[in-house]
Amino acid sequence: MRPLILRLQAFGPFAGVETIAFSELGENPLFLINGPTGAGKSSILDAIAFALYGSTTSKEREAPAMRCDFADNSLLTEVELTFSLGADTYRIKRIPTQLTAKKRGDGMTERKTEATLDKIEDDGQITHLVSKKATEATRHIEELTGLNVDQFRQVMVLPQGKFREFLMADSSEREKIFSKLFQTQIYKRIEDALKEQAAGINRQHQELKNRKQGLIQGAELNFDADVEAEEQLPPMIIEAERGVHDALKNKTDSEKQRANAQTALDKGSHLQQQFTRLQQNLEAQQALEEQAPAIKQQQLQLQQALQAEKQRPLFDQLKLMQSQLIDKQQASAALKQKLAAQQRAELNSVQQLKNAKANMGQTQALHGEIEQLKLLQPKLQQLQLAVNNSAKQAQAAQQAQQQEQALQQQISTLLTALQGNETRQQEISPEIAQLPATQQQLQHIETLGKEKATLDKLHAHKADKQAEYDKLSTLVNNNQVSTDKQARHLDSLSLQWHQNQAAILAQKLELDSPCPVCGSLEHPQPATMVNSDAMTDGISQDMLADAREKLDSAQANLGKAQQNQARVLAEVTALQQQI
Repeated sequence: MRPLILRLQAFGPFAGVETIAFSELGENPLFLINGPTGAGKSSILDAIAFALYGSTTSKEREAPAMRCDFADNSLLTEVELTFSLGADTYRIKRIPTQLTAKKRGDGMTERKTEATLDKIEDDGQITHLVSKKATEATRHIEELTGLNVDQFRQVMVLPQGKFREFLMADSSEREKIFSKLFQTQIYKRIEDALKEQAAGINRQHQELKNRKQGLIQGAELNFDADVEAEEQLPPMIIEAERGVHDALKNKTDSEKQRANAQTALDKGSHLQQQFTRLQQNLEAQQALEEQAPAIKQQQLQLQQALQAEKQRPLFDQLKLMQSQLIDKQQASAALKQKLAAQQRAELNSVQQLKNAKANMGQTQALHGEIEQLKLLQPKLQQLQLAVNNSAKQAQAAQQAQQQEQALQQQISTLLTALQGNETRQQEISPEIAQLPATQQQLQHIETLGKEKATLDKLHAHKADKQAEYDKLSTLVNNNQVSTDKQARHLDSLSLQWHQNQAAILAQKLELDSPCPVCGSLEHPQPATMVNSDAMTDGISQDMLADAREKLDSAQANLGKAQQNQARVLAEVTALQQQI
């Protein structure tokens, strides 16, 4: 039985809903439940035992008492366990007896224990085995696991301090447990069958004895009337047995001669079979030797493929990061072009702003001259009045008229320039209105420039980390190769050591003495010592220990390199996210 998913609700120290996914541990056969005292380690084992059998791992903790005191009254205490048994998957859900709030009115009401058991098919369909009855679910679990709750406590889930109870259990109790664990029912059936067969043999013996008595009584033999027939029969039997003994002796001699001939024939046939197998082995060895380069090449390709398969996620992630880097570089180039265009626009705007300021200065000067001319208009009016009132002042009037014409021409020129300036002012007014937006764009461009500098630093930092990651990847590959080499070396030494142990055992074999391994009386091919390349005295325990230490060291180096590789990869990923 292997737990897959355990869900706890208001159970033990867990006031809410907690889910433990044992399936995320993968194929690891061992794992550790660790934590401080009172963290709920034993409650996890209690929950597994309660889900299966409706009881905890200890008789001191009853199931109804496992409800969390801090749980909300509206939250039911329940445990759900999904587990696999062989190739099948099951899910059991159990609710203990507990007090719940009444649906109507105040107060509490007792809710009885319930249990459901489902079988989950490979295609995801659910087959309901037990719908509600807790005792029926427990019976199904006992049939599936082959253990009741007490045996499950003693064997599968041993609480703290309870292992001694299992060791101190009496023989009958341990016999029940071991019979279910090791499936010894077959031996019980064999024992019963043998007892029944022995009883049948006793019955046949009694029947034969009765028949013998009947035959003696019914046989027409010349018995002495004064002597019992059973007493006179043995001498006759002895005489007959002598003839039978002679015949049997002759038969035995013939059978011995036949057995000797058969033995010689068997030995010859066995020898012929050995020669045939030897020839076949030589041919197979030659064929394998011919295939050795191809096999070696395939093994190398397989090893490289396995190494490549291990690096596939990193390669895919690297390709994704490279693609994202190209996109970011293209976006950065577009930003650079946009920045250059905005810089040119900024220069044009600044030049236009200067021109507008200069034009505004000319306009103000013209306005001043116009104001001066307006001040001269009263004088012109007085001059015109003087010309009209006095003919005597003709020369002065003529001069004044000339001055008036000059002034009128100057005023016309100034008005024309003023109109031109006003037109120019109207033309540049939108540009002047856009000056605040242009200044904001300039500030945005400065911000983009700072961000571009930060982006360049991030790219440079990422490039350094990527180089460090590449070096670590090479180191991981080298450590992996070293680890595989040390593992193969240890396997080779272990195989040679076991072969040498077999050879040591073979040296103690005697003719017509059964082999302690296979029980055969014949020993056609005893094992021989296998020496290593560097030693002539065989493989020692020290050599195995040294090989194991080297393998452990290589594995430690590999693990450290993989951790560093994962750390740098995380840093590269973080930098990519910042970019």
